[in-house]
Amino acid sequence: MKPQAIILFGSAAWGKPHKDSDLDVLMIKNTNKSFTDRVADVHLKLRTHFPVDVIVLTPKEAKKLPKENSFIKQIFEEGKLIYGGL
Repeated sequence: MKPQAIILFGSAAWGKPHKDSDLDVLMIKNTNKSFTDRVADVHLKLRTHFPVDVIVLTPKEAKKLPKENSFIKQIFEEGKLIYGGL
């Protein structure tokens, strides 16, 4: 199933990447899988040759977590929406 939205965050989004930077992505996706299984599934499908850190949230979590977690809130406020909509 396709994600509802993808947000780029971290050095690649905030204009300070360097040669050893990874790609930081938050994905919003409808799923019943555990958090760990969601991330593992995305990594299996990406098959990249560079490091990618992925956070996968359900739409319900995406509404709730920014109120409870300052890091997630920062991603939503300062990250760059690169796919879909919120």
